[in-house]
Amino acid sequence: MTKGRIVISLFPNCRATKPVTDSRYDVISSIFAGGYNYDGGPESWNVNYPNCRGNKQSPINFNTNTDRPSPLTSGFFRIYNTDNFTVSNSHGIEFTDLLRRSAITFDFVTYDFQQVHFHIPSEHRIDGKHYDAEAHFVFKDRNNNLSVIGVLYSVNAGGFSKFLSSFPYPPKDITWTFGRLPDVMTADLLSVIFSIAEFGTTSPWAYRYYGSLTTPPCNEGVTWWVATKILPISVDQLISIRALTGYNSRPTQPRNGRTVPGYY
Repeated sequence: MTKGRIVISLFPNCRATKPVTDSRYDVISSIFAGGYNYDGGPESWNVNYPNCRGNKQSPINFNTNTDRPSPLTSGFFRIYNTDNFTVSNSHGIEFTDLLRRSAITFDFVTYDFQQVHFHIPSEHRIDGKHYDAEAHFVFKDRNNNLSVIGVLYSVNAGGFSKFLSSFPYPPKDITWTFGRLPDVMTADLLSVIFSIAEFGTTSPWAYRYYGSLTTPPCNEGVTWWVATKILPISVDQLISIRALTGYNSRPTQPRNGRTVPGYY
């Protein structure tokens, strides 16, 4: 991909800045496979990616009458804002944290924060309902096992996303690299975490289940946490994301006996 010369800021309260050209900040390889799209329908992915027809695929629909969210455990989050990240547009919008300081820990294993990307509309559903957007915060442990926090967004929640307004957006099909520049916005990860989790309590905050990547290669073995709290996104922010990603949502997949009992 080519690096651009200017930045067009599409979000309110964002400033334009120059891309970093230092090779040390080049985009880190994505977890996504190449050579797929949404034009022919995700149902056709299994032709080239057999894992996409597995028995534990994502996303799924949650039933609030039978599924139970899990409580927040002590020491789960270690999250820092970052001013050293890259933005790419290979399959939608992807933000990669180059510092890798943030992490989550559960079941005595630590997963380091890798990147966040967006889907329009939401991929997971609650009681059959789609939301306007979904962010996937991807974490990886030392054995390359993945855990993903899914955050649902709605224009009906009121307000706007502080996270989305904390950095500029690139034009479509251009990769911008940011890092250690005085005029670069800080990616406000903490605003998301403090919104979806009630720290100091054991209140249930997310549906935990075992699934897969929602894009090819559709690898299974992913531990999902889909937050129950719906966060706000403004109409302008939603339109800006959709202009860059298009509609990139995989349909919900069969549960195949999987339960969401709530893990305590």
